[in-house]
Amino acid sequence: MNVNRRLLAALAGAAGITAAAAQASAQSSPVEWTTGSGGNGHSYQVVLDGDAVFEAAAADAQSRGGHLATINSQAEQTFINDLLTSSGAGTGSYWFGLAKSADQHVEVYINNEPVTFENLAAGQPDNLTGIESKFAVLWTNGSGATAARNGEWNDAPSEGYPLNNFVPPADQPDLVRAGYLLEIEPTGTPEPNPIPLPAALYAFPAGALIAGLAARRIRRAG
Repeated sequence: MNVNRRLLAALAGAAGITAAAAQASAQSSPVEWTTGSGGNGHSYQVVLDGDAVFEAAAADAQSRGGHLATINSQAEQTFINDLLTSSGAGTGSYWFGLAKSADQHVEVYINNEPVTFENLAAGQPDNLTGIESKFAVLWTNGSGATAARNGEWNDAPSEGYPLNNFVPPADQPDLVRAGYLLEIEPTGTPEPNPIPLPAALYAFPAGALIAGLAARRIRRAG
C-alpha cells in the first residue's frame, strides 16, 4: 500500500491521534459496482478500524487512492449494504463522507459532491448534546434488534462512540464505531474539489459536554 504518510500524519495529528493508529486494516479487496449492473464503475471497500475517528478515516481513505464513500441513490445504498453483508462486516457504525456544516443545518459531502439522497434512521439527525457533526452507516451483523435499521444513517461526534467512557446502550451495539466505507473512482475521473480536513468540518473537543452525554441516551430509532 502506497501511503501518503506526510498527509496522513498531518490529518491524524490534527485529530489528536498518531499516523500509525490512523492506518486501518481492510476486511476485503475493493469490489467494483459495474456499469453493466447499473453502477457507476467505482470500487468500494469495507475497512475495519474500531479506533479510527472521522478525520483519521478520511486520511486513510485518501492514502488508499480514494475517499470516504458518498451515497447518492438507493441503488448505491443497496450495493453498499450487500458489500457489508458479503464482507462479514461486524456490528457497528461505519463512517462515510457526509458531515454537517458549522451551523448544523446543512449536510455536505466532504468532497463537495451534491447531496441528492438521504437514508437517515428514524429521529436522525438529532445532534445529541450538540456535538454530533459527522455521519455513519449503522450495521448489525446477524438478526439483532437493530438489524431493521441496517444501512441507515446516524449522526455522531467526530470521535464516534464510545466517547470518554460513555458506551452506547447494550441494545444499540450498532452505534459503536467499527470502521469506514472506502470509495475508489476510476483513474482519470474528475474529482470535485475536496473540503480541507479537518478545519473545514464542524469538529468539537473530545471532552466537550461529556457530563451531559453520560446523562442522556442516544435516541432510539423508531
